[in-house]
Amino acid sequence: MEFNPTASNELYFVQDPDPALNQGSSLLAFVDLAKSKGYELVATTTTNAFFVVAEEYVQFRIDDNSIDAMHEVYMDMQICQGYDGSIHAAGHLWLNWHQVPLAQEDFQMLPSGLRRFPDSTCRPSGSDESD
Repeated sequence: MEFNPTASNELYFVQDPDPALNQGSSLLAFVDLAKSKGYELVATTTTNAFFVVAEEYVQFRIDDNSIDAMHEVYMDMQICQGYDGSIHAAGHLWLNWHQVPLAQEDFQMLPSGLRRFPDSTCRPSGSDESD
C-alpha cells in the first residue's frame, strides 16, 4: 500500500474517497485498516507498506511490528501554536511534489500585529504603541 510519506507515525489521516484527490492516506490509517481486516504490517519503504494475513505473520519472526519499530519517517513536519497565535513549524518544510520550500511566515494565520496573547498587557517588542 502506498502511503503519504510526509505524515508522521502519529497522524491518522484518511483521504476522502474522491478519485480526483491526490493526497495520500497516512501509514497509521493503513495499519489500522489492515488490522481490522486481519492483516499485519511486515515491512515498509519510504512510501510503501507491506502486509500479510495475520495467520502468516509468525513466519516473518518480527518481534515488534508497531509502526514506530517498522517505519522511520524522513519527511514529516510538526506544527504547534504559540500562546500569542503564532504558528511554528519544524521538520521537512518543503512541498515535495511541487518543489516549493516553506517558510515560517507561510504558516501564519494572523497578521503580525494580532499575534499576542489575548489577556497580555505587554506588547511584543517592535510593536507600535498607537495600535
